[in-house]
Amino acid sequence: MAIEINTTVFINDSRPLEFGTVIKCGHPHRYKTEQGDWSTASTTYIDIIVKNSKLKEFEEFLHLPSGTRINVKGYGKPVAFEKKDGSLGSTLQMEPTEISLVEKQEDSEAPF
Repeated sequence: MAIEINTTVFINDSRPLEFGTVIKCGHPHRYKTEQGDWSTASTTYIDIIVKNSKLKEFEEFLHLPSGTRINVKGYGKPVAFEKKDGSLGSTLQMEPTEISLVEKQEDSEAPF
């Protein structure tokens, strides 16, 4: 059984593949410093897997520019992979049930 995920991410890029399109995203983990500035502690990388059968449903999100902020709901799982340099990496893979564009960030929110 997959894990239910509801998160906000920034799009890095999209890659069409044989089975569908992968929207490569990142979710920065931010905290406020003592000086009041926001700092990124780490980033979780999330691959949004849009299968061919769902391409029409999520078509408007497949070609958004890098840096676009979206909310994604769906089901996912952690996945390990081998990087180009031979080291191990990890990501979350998600199949979306809902995607929405974040129009404007509230000033009180952490700048994810």
